Order: sequence, then C-alpha cells, then structure tokens
Amino acid sequence: MLIHLLSQNNYVQFNITLANTIGLHESIYLSELMDINDKAVRKNCLVDNMFIIDREYVASRTTIKPEEQKKIDEQLKTIGVLNIDDSNSDRVEININMLVSIMSSKDEHIIKDVEKIVKESASASKKTKVDYMTKMAKQAILTNNTELRTAYFMWIESVVSKTKWISPKTVEAAQDAIDEYSHRNLDIALDILKIATANGYVDMIWAIKIYEQYSNMNTKSKMNSVQSVASADDVGGVMF
Repeated sequence: MLIHLLSQNNYVQFNITLANTIGLHESIYLSELMDINDKAVRKNCLVDNMFIIDREYVASRTTIKPEEQKKIDEQLKTIGVLNIDDSNSDRVEININMLVSIMSSKDEHIIKDVEKIVKESASASKKTKVDYMTKMAKQAILTNNTELRTAYFMWIESVVSKTKWISPKTVEAAQDAIDEYSHRNLDIALDILKIATANGYVDMIWAIKIYEQYSNMNTKSKMNSVQSVASADDVGGVMF
C-alpha cells in the first residue's frame, strides 16, 4: 500500500558529522546497527552487551551487501567503535563511549587520525584481497621450468597491476593457449609472455597475434636477405 511507502520505517537516518569522519556507507551502516542495538536492549536480548547482526535484514535496509558489511565491521573495530566476537563475526557490541567521543570531539587531530585509520583499513583490506588473488593465480602455473615460471609470474603481476583482477582459470587458459601455439617451444612461449606482460594483456590471444605479426615481418626480412645473397652469388659477389 502507498502508506507503507511513506512510512518512516522505510527511511534510514545517519549522522552527517559521522559520515564526514568515517564515510557515508559506514555511517548509514552504523546507524542501522545502533537501531538494532536499541531494539535488542528494549527486548532484553543482549548477551554480554552483544547482539547478532542479521546480514540480509541489514542489506534490505541499507543496500549494503553482507560482504561489504563485514569489511565495514573491521574498519569500525580498528577505530574502537565496534567489538566483534572472535567465534562469531555476526555477534557484535557497539562501543557507545568511543562513538560519542569521536562524534563530540573538537580536536581536529583526533578526527583526522580517525579518518586516516578508516582509509588505511579500507586500503589494507583491498590489498589483502589483491595479494590473495595474485597468490592463487600463481599457484595455477603448471611448469617446472624456472625461466618460464618467472615469466608467468611477471605476466600475472602486470595484469593485476593494470586490472586489479585475475583468476586461476585465466592463468589456465593462458597456459593452454601458449602451449597449443608454441608446441611447448620455450623461446616462443617466453616471447609471447614478454608481449603480454608489456601490455598487461589478460587474454593471451592478443599477445599471440602480435607475436605472429613480428614473426612474419622477421621471416620476410630474412627471405629478402637470402634473396639478396643469392643474387650476389650469381655474379660471384659472395663466397662461402
């Protein structure tokens, strides 16, 4: 019904001061947690001052997905606003005193420190994800040749640096493409990987096409040289 659309229950409020300090999504999320905390207090549902987060419910209220909620939890934990149960990451406690201290602080240094910690925490989370992704991609390399393995490592790092993404399946597809084209010729494989690394190509087919162009150009150049030598031999210009 229309009345449900206009109901205050369908609106989420957030603190502007807090949003400017820790971020908009973080502020909206924390506002929802405080509302849940308040309901838990009134229903006497707190256990050791902790309550359970229903991730799907919070997502429906804030549009913040469960995975993102947990990332925000870690940021809030870093600045001391949220305590998380070691055995259950959905069980949390809001540190009201720390929250009030941050919101009411007039010390610019404290505010800037909080902002810095939140940003660094977010960056660290992204870095950890990229590092894990890179590690898993490297584990998908199937060769005992040290030179070739190193070349694949450099290619993976180039792709991750450019796109911030790679998967073991991508690496497997790249190896299959190179093995099929090169017939396991090491020099050809290394040349293709050099091209892919220099350009940050995810799809190895593009590197193979460029290699073919260079290869054809070099073949024509060699053929012209042979023809020139043959012409000179005809007139006694070159002797072997």
